[in-house]
Amino acid sequence: MNQIIADVGYYETRAALMENDRLMELHFERRKQSSLVNNIYSGKIVNLIHGLQMIFVDIGYDKNVFVYKDQLSVPYESLHVGDHLLIQITKDAMDDKGPKATMHLSLPGKYVVLLPQTQHIGISKKIIDPDERKRLQKWADITVGATHGMIIRTEAASKRKEVLQKDWCYLMSLWAHVVEKQHQVPKGTPLYREHALLPRLLRDVANRETTAFFVNDAGEAETLRQICRQTMPGQLNMIQELDNSCNPFIEYQVETQWQRAMNSSISLESGGSLVIHHTEALTTIDVNTGRYTGNKTFQESAFDINREAAAEIARQIRLRDIGGIIIIDFIDMKKPENQVEVVRELKEALKVDRQKTVVLGMTQLGLVEMTRKRTRKKVSALFNSTCRCCLGSGTIRSIYWTMYEIESTLRRFERQVDIDVVMLKLHPHRLQEFKEADIDLKSLAGKYNLELQVQTESLLPLDEHKIMGLKDQESLEKMLQKTSQDME
Repeated sequence: MNQIIADVGYYETRAALMENDRLMELHFERRKQSSLVNNIYSGKIVNLIHGLQMIFVDIGYDKNVFVYKDQLSVPYESLHVGDHLLIQITKDAMDDKGPKATMHLSLPGKYVVLLPQTQHIGISKKIIDPDERKRLQKWADITVGATHGMIIRTEAASKRKEVLQKDWCYLMSLWAHVVEKQHQVPKGTPLYREHALLPRLLRDVANRETTAFFVNDAGEAETLRQICRQTMPGQLNMIQELDNSCNPFIEYQVETQWQRAMNSSISLESGGSLVIHHTEALTTIDVNTGRYTGNKTFQESAFDINREAAAEIARQIRLRDIGGIIIIDFIDMKKPENQVEVVRELKEALKVDRQKTVVLGMTQLGLVEMTRKRTRKKVSALFNSTCRCCLGSGTIRSIYWTMYEIESTLRRFERQVDIDVVMLKLHPHRLQEFKEADIDLKSLAGKYNLELQVQTESLLPLDEHKIMGLKDQESLEKMLQKTSQDME
């Protein structure tokens, strides 16, 4: 049983997927920062990088889109600067990189995916009944023309041919619109625009087990009902409209779970814990024994904690929408069969993830390497910004580094004949740290025959300071008086 809970705000729409009252996924869409993923554009080639065999395409976005050779539907050698191509965005721009795209286009529906100009028929691996697979294959063979392909989605299982046909015809009409408009739309306008967040969740996430789709906006609720009438009329009652003054994230305990889940350290029921760290290149997840107090041997305890951790890691990856390279440091296990079982349980827990994941197994050091497809920014990047103090390192310079810098400056001032007084500005907390460490900065200045005046400035970053050398006390007083007048 699962529920989708949507909070429609003025600038941002937020949605949560709850499975048995437990938060499993978070989705966000901002009015002025909507994703380009799945949009189809007609773009012009502006550069070909022969060494990497990739092309850059101008679609009217502020950054050019790049397409690798294996994502081209025509020979790389046949392309030239100025050529126009139909491309589909597969990954949003991240950091300094522009969006990533493909020429292998796809138009997703509720039950099938249209593959324009691709002669391929695929059936979801999650449909395991052989008779059902044969039925769907037969229908697809009859339906698909000579120039298109189709992927049959998991939700198509047991659906009547008429329902599947309706979905297919809708997608074919979309493709006809793309073909008709590809040379007419203004630069930067998508020929096909991916659904907004909530309709997309109704299409891709809502299924037979979805008991409710709560939304606190009348307009969005009606849009969802219209889509539901077309694609899944039997579940129309799951769309439940809430009062627009309601905060569903609080009402349905999403916010508390969200805040708890976003911590870098995640507690496990056994007393163990996970520690999650993000770097530019990869994400590391460390499994710790923590407060585990059992009567078993260490190896037995490590096996139990690792098994619990495997399930929670799969949840955290979905919840935080972590993509790219992921390194998991499980607690060391000596028995090979225990290592195999933990990896198996991790793979099993990841099967519900709609994003493609690849688990490469466990190394001799107990590390598991895996990858997960990344198309949009991870959740933590949407709500965290780089700290002005630590610049993303997670640490700031200690008082002893600050003291070293101050002393180095004092040494330089001592050699200058026109400096006898020094003005030092520190953050109030940093000054308090010096006092708690029993460091007397005035005595430090006295060692270099200088008189020190200390002021606090709360707008300074915690580990930064300002220091100024002056001729004498009179010069200091004039400067302080001028500063006071300027502030008035």
